[in-house]
Amino acid sequence: MLKIAYTEEFYLSFNQKDNKINTVTLDNDKVHKNFFNLADQVRKKKEIKGLRIFAMLDCFFEYGLVNELVDYECETPFKFSKSILGMCVYNYKHITHLSEDQIRRLVLSHNTVWI
Repeated sequence: MLKIAYTEEFYLSFNQKDNKINTVTLDNDKVHKNFFNLADQVRKKKEIKGLRIFAMLDCFFEYGLVNELVDYECETPFKFSKSILGMCVYNYKHITHLSEDQIRRLVLSHNTVWI
């Protein structure tokens, strides 16, 4: 089973009329729903051993949602009944714009970091 989606579709909501600062927001409810829907699909198929997620995170930088991204990435990870491997991918040009504190938080909240 392979599912391909744009990062924007998976993580973001657009045209937030109540949000006066930014019309694009990180939608935590949408993200949780998407992850749990994927996990439920995996749980129902006995031949699938786990869930693998590759997320290119450029869109957060492009929409000015860097602080929201760092906060999201540092949340407690989801708990699933099967193994899960997530790869959070950052473009080097975006990493160089993060503060030392943001980088430290990201490194401390991930099991493995490759630079």
